[in-house]
This record gives sequence, structure tokens and C-alpha cells, in this order.
Amino acid sequence: REDGDNANLFDQLFGGDNRRIDTLDQPDDPGEESDVSRVLNQPGIPDVAGSGGEFHTSCVRTCDGYFFPMSNAASAGDFERDQKNCESACPGTEMQVFYSRGMDDDSASMTSSVTGRPYGELPTAYLYKQPNMSRPPACGCNA
Repeated sequence: REDGDNANLFDQLFGGDNRRIDTLDQPDDPGEESDVSRVLNQPGIPDVAGSGGEFHTSCVRTCDGYFFPMSNAASAGDFERDQKNCESACPGTEMQVFYSRGMDDDSASMTSSVTGRPYGELPTAYLYKQPNMSRPPACGCNA
């Protein structure tokens, strides 16, 4: 830093005050709406309260509640992609993508991207863990 230069390292590297920073809450057009939820709450995109982070998605076999991880860094826009991957992982079996905010979240609180309801409310939640449960032939992931 030269004498008399009051710029901090960030300003020196990225151009200081004369550089415009584009933010989500600052619309490019002054007449443009700045509500981010209007983008997320469109038809076909799940209603995700407080979106702004990455989601962890899991693939759930609805016939017995068995689930496995799909993506560790998905956005709401990736749910359709993950749904297709779920269906291809277990052809012929109904599959749903469930999402959560963090890896340490309780699996019962994962939310269905299809219905918006928590995993714990699924009638077959954790059924696969029952020791005496006999899985129906159409309930599997073997191609």
C-alpha cells in the first residue's frame, strides 16, 4: 500500500467503489420487481421457504420408504433433474425426490419436492427398517 492510499485490499483487488456490484435485491431496472420469491414460486418449481442456499436431495422409494442421497448441492431448479435420476435408478417403482437444507437434518423432516409434505408423514416412512417387512416384488431397484 502506498502512502496516502486508504483503499483496503478488497478495494485494491476488485476495483473499490467505482465498480458496480450486482445483487439479487437490487433490480437492474428501477421499475422491476425485486421480490426473489416471485422467481421461486412459479408453477413447476416447489415452494421453498427462505431459499437462498443449497439443498441436499434424496431419492425415496415410496413403496417402503427406503432412501438414498442424490445431490449434495442442488437448487430448486435441479429437483426435476434429480427426479428423473431417481426414476432411472429404480425403474418400475414410484420414486420421489425429497430435500433438506443440511446434512445433519433429521430424515423425518425432509420435504417432498412433489407434495411439499415431510418424509415423516409418508405412510411408508421407514417401513424398510421393519425386520418382518416383506417387500412387494414391484418395490425394488433391480433393473
